[in-house]
Amino acid sequence: MFPVHIQPLRGSRTPLLLSPDFIRGYSNSIPLGLWLAESQWVFKTPPNSANRTMNCNVRISTTSILLFLLLWQMPEALSQYAPPKSKKILVKVVDERGQPLPGVSIFSDNYKITASTDYDGITVLQYFKTTEEVNFTFIGYQALKLPFYELRRRGGKVKMLPETKELAEVVVVGRRDDTPDKVPYSLEKVDKADIALTESQTSVDALQQHAGVFVQKSQMGGGSPVMRGFEANRVLLVVDGVRMNNAIYRGGHLQNAISIDNGMLERMEVVFGPGSLLYGSDALGGVVHFRSKEPRLNFDKIPGSYRMKSNFYTRYASANEEKSAHVDVNYGKKKVASLTSFTFTDYGDLKAGNNRPAGFEHFGRRLYHVRRVDGSDQIVENVTLNADSTFSDNSNVQVGTAFSQMDFTQKIKYQPNLQTYHLLNFQFSTTSDVPRYDRLTEQKSTDPKNLKFAEWYYGPQKRLMASLKSRFSTPTAWYDKATYIAAFQKINEDRLKRKLHKNKRDFGTEEVFVYSLTGDFDKKIDSLGHNELQFGFDLNHNDVRSKAGNVAIANERLFLDELTRYPANGNRMSTGAIYGNYRWTDRDSALVLNGGLRFTIANLYSEFSNDSLIIWPQAYVDGISITNSDLTWSAGATYTTRDRWQARALLSKAFRSPNLDDFSKIREKRNTVTIPNPGLKPETSINAELSIAKQYGLVSKGHGLAFTASATGYYTRLKNFIVRRDFALPDGSRQLVMGIDTLDTVANMNAATGFNYGGSLQASLNFGSRIKLSSNVHFTKGKESFKKLDATGILIDTLVPASHIPPAYGNTTLTYSGKKFTVSASANYFAKKPMDQYGIRNIVVNGEGETKIIREGGTDNIEQSYTSAGYYFEEEVVNGQRVLRLACNNPSDEGECEPEYLGTLAYTVFNLYTSWKINGRLSLNLAVENLADLHYRPFSSGLSGAGRNFILSLRAGFGE
Repeated sequence: MFPVHIQPLRGSRTPLLLSPDFIRGYSNSIPLGLWLAESQWVFKTPPNSANRTMNCNVRISTTSILLFLLLWQMPEALSQYAPPKSKKILVKVVDERGQPLPGVSIFSDNYKITASTDYDGITVLQYFKTTEEVNFTFIGYQALKLPFYELRRRGGKVKMLPETKELAEVVVVGRRDDTPDKVPYSLEKVDKADIALTESQTSVDALQQHAGVFVQKSQMGGGSPVMRGFEANRVLLVVDGVRMNNAIYRGGHLQNAISIDNGMLERMEVVFGPGSLLYGSDALGGVVHFRSKEPRLNFDKIPGSYRMKSNFYTRYASANEEKSAHVDVNYGKKKVASLTSFTFTDYGDLKAGNNRPAGFEHFGRRLYHVRRVDGSDQIVENVTLNADSTFSDNSNVQVGTAFSQMDFTQKIKYQPNLQTYHLLNFQFSTTSDVPRYDRLTEQKSTDPKNLKFAEWYYGPQKRLMASLKSRFSTPTAWYDKATYIAAFQKINEDRLKRKLHKNKRDFGTEEVFVYSLTGDFDKKIDSLGHNELQFGFDLNHNDVRSKAGNVAIANERLFLDELTRYPANGNRMSTGAIYGNYRWTDRDSALVLNGGLRFTIANLYSEFSNDSLIIWPQAYVDGISITNSDLTWSAGATYTTRDRWQARALLSKAFRSPNLDDFSKIREKRNTVTIPNPGLKPETSINAELSIAKQYGLVSKGHGLAFTASATGYYTRLKNFIVRRDFALPDGSRQLVMGIDTLDTVANMNAATGFNYGGSLQASLNFGSRIKLSSNVHFTKGKESFKKLDATGILIDTLVPASHIPPAYGNTTLTYSGKKFTVSASANYFAKKPMDQYGIRNIVVNGEGETKIIREGGTDNIEQSYTSAGYYFEEEVVNGQRVLRLACNNPSDEGECEPEYLGTLAYTVFNLYTSWKINGRLSLNLAVENLADLHYRPFSSGLSGAGRNFILSLRAGFGE
C-alpha cells in the first residue's frame, strides 16, 4: 500500500504522511483527533507515486477522514481491550554464542516499564505499545533498542553483542540470582565448559583448578576448601540454594564437598569473604554455591513438540586409574521438563610424582602397608619382585587411597505459566569405603614398619537430598518475586578403624536428618526500580543419631562398648533467621548501594545416656541445651564507570553459631574428655574489603586487544573463636571416670581472638577472541591469641600463627580457542610455608622456665610436612640373592633417622589440556597434568599430589 498525504485547506498545519505504521503508532493518540478537527481536507497521493493517474486533489469532509481512520485502526484499537494475557511476550536474551544472559536490564524510554532477565535469560514483557521502543542494556555489551512490534516479529529472541570482554563473566550469584554488578562481594565463577576442558575429577578439584580456592586433602576421597584462612565449618557449602553445612560439620578438615557430582554441574559460584547476611551461619571465609543443571522446557509453538537433549562422557586417567562414565538426559515440553543424570567413577590407588626436590629424594614414599593374610595382619613391602629377581620400587603408589563413587540426580520442572514454576530436585550420592590415607600412614615410632593402624576408613558416605523450589513472579502488594525452597537431607557418616594386630574393629555411625525452609522476596519500592527491598527467612532443624561399638573380625560379633561421637540419647539443633537488604541503583546502574541486617537465633540440645562408659552428671542425662542469637549486618557499594573502571567496597559482620560438634561431641584423647559448655557463644568477625578493576581496549568481531586487571585487599578481625581449654563440670569437679581410668575434663570455649588479612591480584589479556592469557595470585596471613594458665602457675598470653593459613598460591594459563581445537597450558604455583608459621596446639613451660611450642597434633598437620630425614629401600646382595635393606638418607650423628619437620616447600606444577571437536556432537579431550612428574605435597594435606597424569576423555551431546 502506498502512503498518502493529508493536507488542510485552511490553517498553517503541515501535511501529514499517512502510512500504515503511522496509523498504528497513533492509534491511542488524542492529539491526532484534535489535529483532524478541520472542516475540509485535501486527500493526495505523493507526486512520485507509481500510480500517476491518482495524483489528484479530492475534497473530503472531516467526518469522512475520521470514519476512514476508525476503520483503519479498528483491529489495533480492539486489541487494546483484549485480555492482558494477549499483550504478553516471552523474551529470551542471549549473547553472541547463543548462551543465556541473566540480569539484562530492559526498560521503556520513560522508565515506566522495567524488567530484567532471569537465570535462563528469560523475562516476560507487557504493557508496551506496538511501536514503543524497548531498551536492552548490560555491562560489557552494546546497548540495544528495538520496537515492540519487532520483538514480536522475532518471536521474542534477542541477541546482544559484546562491546568488549566483560570485567566479569555473566553470572548470577547465590540464592538471590543477583548479577555481579549489583553485589559488593568478590566472586569467581566456574562453569561446565571449564570443568570439561580440564577434566576435573571432582568438584573440589575444579575449585582449586579454576576458582582460586586452596584445597586440603586428608585422603583422595575428599577435599576441604580453604578460603581466606577459614576452613571446614567456617566455609559454607550450598547446593541449588540448600545449605549443606549441618550440625556435625567439624572445625578441622572437612571432606563432604566430594559428594557433589561435578558431571551434573552447570557452574560453581565462589563468594569470597563473609556472606552471613544472605546465608546465615558458617559463611565466615566465604560461600561455595554448587548449581546443578536444570530441566529445559520446550518453547516451540508447534503443538505436541518436545525438546530432547542428552550428554555423555567417559574418561580414563592414568595417575589413579580413574574410570568414569556419565550420562544425563533432558526431556522438555511446554510446561513440564525432566532431567535425569547418572555418574559412576572408580579410582585406583593414587601414584605420586617421582621427581623430588634435592635433599628430599625419599620424602612421601609408601614403603610398607598392611595386608590381611590368612586371618592375620602382615606388613608388606610396597615393591614388586621381577622375573630376573630384581625389585621394582612401587613406593610412589599411595596404597590405601582407592575408592569408587556413584551419583544420581532427578529433576522435574513444572511451569504452568510465565510467572510461576516449581522444581523438584532429588540427589543421591554414595561411595564405597573411603580409606583415610593420612591415618593409615601413621607410625608409632620413626620406624616405617611400625604402623599404627591396620584399617582406617570412612564407611559409605551417603548424601540424599530432596527439595522443592517454587518461584512466583506475579507482583503483589508484598513482593514482586518470591522464591521458596523446602528441603530434606539425610547424611550418613561412618568411621571404622582397627589398630595393627587387634582383633576388633571399632566403629562409629552418625545419621543426620536435616529439614529446611527458606523464603526470599524482592520488592521494587518505586516504579523505576531504583529502590529495591530484599527480605527473607530461614528455618532449619537437625536431628543427629549416634552409635558406636566394635566388631570381632573373626566372627563379626557386635559389641556396643565404645563411646559414641555424640550423646547417645539424641541431639537436636534448630535455627531461625530473618533478614532484610535495601538496594539503591542509580539510573544507568553505574552505582549500586547495599545495606542490610540479619537476626538469627539457634538452639542446641543433647541428652546423654546412663549406659555410657562414662558416668555423666545427672544434668547431662536429663538433657542439656543452649540458646544463642546474633545480629549481623552488611554495607557495600559497587561502582562501574563508562570507561570500564569498577570498584567494590564492603564492610560487614559475620558469625558462626556453635553446632553440635562444638557443643556436645564426646572426645576422649590423651587422658582428657570433652564435655559440653552451656556458655558457648557464636564466633564473630568484622570484615573490610576493597576491590578495584580496570579494563583496557576491546575485542570486537573477533579482533583487537583487551586487558583486564583487578586487585582485592581485605582485613578480618576475629572474636570469640572456639578453642579447647580446661573446664569444670556443673558440680565444680574437673574429672570423670571411664572404667578404671580417670579423665581430666576439657570443653570448647570462646577463648581466642585474632585477625586475618590478605589479598589477590588477577589479570587477563585477550588477543582477539581466540587467545587468552590469564594469571592470578592469592595470599593470606593471620594471627590468633593463645592464653592459658600453665600448670606451674605462669600465665601465657601471646599471639601465635593462625591455623588453616595456606602459603601464597596462584595460577597462570594460556588458552587458544579455535573452531575445532582448544589448547590450554597452565602453571599452578605455591610458595613455601616454614615450620615456624604453622599453627600450634599447645605451649608449655618446663620447670626451668623454658617455653616449648607444640605443633604436633594441630590442625595444620605438621607431621605430614617435609622432613630432614627419610627412609628408602636399598638393594644389596646377600649370599648371592638380592634383598632389600631399609636405609636412611640423612641420619643424625648418632646414626638415628630422627626426622625434623621443615614445613611445606615451594613448587610449580605444569599442565597441558587439549580438546578436539570432531563434529557438532563429539569431542575428544587429551590432557597431561604434572608434566615434570614432580613429587609435591600441599600444605596440611595427608597425601602427595598426583604424578604425571595422562587423561583421555570422549564427550558427546545429542539434541537441542
